Amino acid sequence: LPSELPKLMIDPTRIRQVILNLLNNAARFTNEGFVEVGAIAGDRDVLLYVRDSGRGIPSDRLEAIFEEFEQADTSIHRDEQGVGLGLAISRQLVRLHGGRIWAESRVGEGSTFYVSLPKPDRSSPVQPFYARRPWPSTPGTTEDHRPTVALVPDAATGRTLQRYLDGREMILTESVSAAAGAIREHHPDVALIVGDDPAHLDPHREAGQALLEAVAPFDLPVIVCGLPTEWRASGALPVADFILKPVGRQQLVAAMSRRVPTPGRVLIVDDEADMLRLLGRMIREEWPEVDLLTATSADEAIALLDAQPDIVLLDLLMPQGNGTDVLEALRADSAQAQVPVIVVTARGAQNDLKALHHGEIRIMRHSSFSSTDVARLVDLISQATRPYYGLGSAAGRDIVATAPGAPA
Repeated sequence: LPSELPKLMIDPTRIRQVILNLLNNAARFTNEGFVEVGAIAGDRDVLLYVRDSGRGIPSDRLEAIFEEFEQADTSIHRDEQGVGLGLAISRQLVRLHGGRIWAESRVGEGSTFYVSLPKPDRSSPVQPFYARRPWPSTPGTTEDHRPTVALVPDAATGRTLQRYLDGREMILTESVSAAAGAIREHHPDVALIVGDDPAHLDPHREAGQALLEAVAPFDLPVIVCGLPTEWRASGALPVADFILKPVGRQQLVAAMSRRVPTPGRVLIVDDEADMLRLLGRMIREEWPEVDLLTATSADEAIALLDAQPDIVLLDLLMPQGNGTDVLEALRADSAQAQVPVIVVTARGAQNDLKALHHGEIRIMRHSSFSSTDVARLVDLISQATRPYYGLGSAAGRDIVATAPGAPA
């Protein structure tokens, strides 16, 4: 470290979390050699880095490792603790500080992860969150796109859309007639009809056809898809609430207090040791006398249910077992069937539910899609989504898109 470093306007808890995530990864993938932490003061920013002499990362994976549940070598997925959330969360936190995070590596020689944080007088606008599947081609500027008209079932779905389609102007409507009016007024390049259950799109397909008829002779692509929000998806599992990582203390305490105002015993289930410590510290700050039980796997958690916790904080996705196994064991015990469970997840409830076995996107318009249109759609879909073969996780499957009326 340099003898002097400038002060930064940061959230120290979150940046500490980022560095700990990088250190944790370096330690896990470095069997021998060293792990080094350093900082460099530049004109515009402070550059933090974590360097190791570990196994290294292939060059074609240096960007993908920052996606949720991605690792450089998926063959080691079962052998390493954790499911690849640390880097995705770290990228989000760094972007919210207006900074950047990236990696450089050579296979067999080690890796270096860099975090660039702007000085207070050089701060750039806060960078937005990005969808898990990045847009496959370079998007144009805002002026290059007309707005998108979306028919959504509720405000929560609208907020989710605006979060993930950050680069687009969204005009949210609640009925076919309102969407048709917005299309006639704004001339969007696409209309979107969103349902809250990807497995039941029939009513929304009918709404899509009705919308096309309502705006005739205008003709534009209408996309019909499901986008379950955490609030609506929570009804598919017997849980009290969902909290998305990164977790804030106020958010956690509020969710717990709604179910158990004064918990005597809390069971926390998460395969990440850092998350167990973080949640435990937040809970003890609010309830110093609470009895904390922790488990890093479904089997450990099920064994601790005999201790009769007042409330359970549960991660659904773990390397050994599954959070839904804990739920099933809890609900099977009549004495504990009413114990509230709060799911703490980094993906969102809709991605963790076993119940969502099918996903579909339907694209429709009055006129037929040309061969060029179909070829471009296939190319874009193949880049924006990826297949899963033999992983056994229905919740991890990607979207199947169909374009009715398009030439074969």
